[in-house]
Amino acid sequence: YDGIYLNKADTEVFEGLIRQPQKYCLRMVVVDSAKREHLKSLSEKFTACLPITLRSIPSLTFVGVAKIVSQFYSLIPNYSRRHETLSVQLKKLVAALDGFCQPEQFLLNDLPEIYQQKTFSQLKYSEKQLFLQELEKDLSFLFACYVNLIKRLAKAQETALYQLQDSTGITVAKEINRGAPLAKYWQSFIQRLPSEVVKFPFSTVTLHFVNRIIQFSKDASNQVVVENIADALTGANPKNWNDKGEVLFNYNLQRVVAEIEEVNYLLTGSTTNITRISNISHNKHEPVVYEIVQAELTNDKHSKLLDSLYQHLMHLPDTEKNSVLLALIKRINNKGIPSPSKVDDEVSIGEAWG
Repeated sequence: YDGIYLNKADTEVFEGLIRQPQKYCLRMVVVDSAKREHLKSLSEKFTACLPITLRSIPSLTFVGVAKIVSQFYSLIPNYSRRHETLSVQLKKLVAALDGFCQPEQFLLNDLPEIYQQKTFSQLKYSEKQLFLQELEKDLSFLFACYVNLIKRLAKAQETALYQLQDSTGITVAKEINRGAPLAKYWQSFIQRLPSEVVKFPFSTVTLHFVNRIIQFSKDASNQVVVENIADALTGANPKNWNDKGEVLFNYNLQRVVAEIEEVNYLLTGSTTNITRISNISHNKHEPVVYEIVQAELTNDKHSKLLDSLYQHLMHLPDTEKNSVLLALIKRINNKGIPSPSKVDDEVSIGEAWG
């Protein structure tokens, strides 16, 4: 239609054909034995990357193979299509897949020219074989790009769960085997946390993290769990991440783990074991004012400082001491956590996706 290939003839197409027949044309292409063999090879390369449920015996026509190509490309998320590690050749392939509209032109000319700078009719047998080998390699890389990301995110989430188990004493899985139900483990952990911890007014990122876990269906697939937690931590589905997405994910995951550990410790442990207070001044007419720094009790200077700080807290009831500690945690979450050196200061939730 108007120079654009239509991959199916539905009611709308037939109605348009009746109204404006001059804008439509029917193109017939002769498929000889050489072209049929070429179509068969391309079909095999693209089909190999499809899920088993989508694989079928293809029609060895330009339209039939074009359908397989479209199915393959629809499974490649934006993350993979624009990944920084793509070679120049792969970027050309993605651009061709993104804009192809004429099956014959794409399969006989565009694809071979990306790899051999020649059209199909100009290729020698050895060049055809090399072209197919390189194409297969690039298709596998493109498909595996997102799969490998999900594996890394899953590993990071498993490590986070182990860390939380060790720090809180809440054990839901001594060992998380491959394919184990992550949703079940995460939900079991959250359910076993003290209610006052779960109800604590966490920072926005941690709150999103906890709420997303609570909302999971217990039979949710691990990929769905991994993607949803990643979305909660970055504000974008990893399928749409740019190259900063994974950096932001790892940074925020560490922050969430640290916050849950801190809140759990302060709400369930002793209120006198204060290790991160450098200055608390109390005024009868003003709210508690405080600044947060890292301070270890083994340091003499800090110990003396803390001794004087305790004097300000001694007269407070336990409930008010708890309020001070809760306020401190809130301050840590909102302002006190420094940005890691590996994270660009400009990396934000809004920049996790392009």
